[in-house]
Amino acid sequence: MKLLQCKIENFGKLSDVSFDFSEGVNTFCEENGWGKSTLANFIRIMFFGFLNGNKQDKLVNERKRYFPWQSAKGVYGGSVKFETEGKSYQLNRVFGKKDKDDIFELYDLSTNLPCEDFSENIGVELFGIDAASFGRTVFFSQKDCESAPTDGIHAKLGNLIEQTDDIHNFQSVYDKLKDTTNKMTPKRKTGSLNREKREIEEREQKLREEESIRQGILEAETYYKQCEEKEKELSEVIAAEQKKQEKLSKAMDYAVNRKEYETLVSAKEQAGKQWEDSKNAFPYEDKIPSMEQMEKWQKQRRECEQFREQMVRNQLTGEEFQLLLDYNAHLYKKASEKILEGQFAINPYTENGRSIAPYVQQHQAITGFEANYHLGQARFLEKLDLPDGKRLVGEKLKQAWFEKMREELNR
Repeated sequence: MKLLQCKIENFGKLSDVSFDFSEGVNTFCEENGWGKSTLANFIRIMFFGFLNGNKQDKLVNERKRYFPWQSAKGVYGGSVKFETEGKSYQLNRVFGKKDKDDIFELYDLSTNLPCEDFSENIGVELFGIDAASFGRTVFFSQKDCESAPTDGIHAKLGNLIEQTDDIHNFQSVYDKLKDTTNKMTPKRKTGSLNREKREIEEREQKLREEESIRQGILEAETYYKQCEEKEKELSEVIAAEQKKQEKLSKAMDYAVNRKEYETLVSAKEQAGKQWEDSKNAFPYEDKIPSMEQMEKWQKQRRECEQFREQMVRNQLTGEEFQLLLDYNAHLYKKASEKILEGQFAINPYTENGRSIAPYVQQHQAITGFEANYHLGQARFLEKLDLPDGKRLVGEKLKQAWFEKMREELNR
């Protein structure tokens, strides 16, 4: 089997990276913390899956240990392209929180179609050994040199052993290796590998904490510089705005003073015009009338206004004037009828039927009217039929008389 390429979407600290493998030995020489061990474990896990999936310790449980540092961003997993027995394949895995959530896909690169040449147990099917045997033979992770044989290794070696001497030699070597590995085994608290493993875990934890702190410091420094730049910009803006405000304040003060000045000038011009108009309104040259003269003129003005109002009220319309003419003609006609009957040509009015109207002597001189003889022929003074105590004035009185004239003319 030959590796061709691997692509990591998100796995531990590695994210969105790909590697092409060439013929022969491929060497990665990078600084500590770059992710070399993470890359090696990614390739192993793609073929054999995670180890210790039932452990709670995040550093022992590989599924938790290699959970992407980018948290929930992107896909947890990747792909590996490899060649075996003349055929090329692409293996895709997406890891979930549990084994049952994992997604396994295998494609034939010659057709780019899914194939079933291998199952999810592809590591065992390809290499003929399980994950534990793979980790003690072909694959060695950082500071993990456990070499105790597994059942799979025993089975493989059993097929190669044919002579008894070889069996005794193997047992001797095996015992030495076992004794050495027992001293180093990470399963013992006193084992050197266990101590180194704990030290590695502690240092990895410190590295993660230091990396987080360093990242926080960098972000804080960046933010501080941004704040300083923003403060400088705002200070410049404030200074410019203050200058604008000063200019605007001066301009507003000038505008207010200018408006007040224009108002005073306008008031002065208006007062001067009123003064000239007042002087021209009086017949006295360069002399204003006294208060007594002003009151006299005011009284005359009021009398004129009252007279004008009275004239307006007494003014007759065309219809009313024609009614007076018609009524006058009616009176003349009645008078002519009396004259033809031999009665007085001028018949004075009497208000109460006993005494004639004023100016009795004038009536007697003109008409020869004598009350003792002619009182029965006197015509009563025309009056309005109004309820007792009711009086009419002004326009109402005039309209009442016109109504009485209409009634008499319509009889």
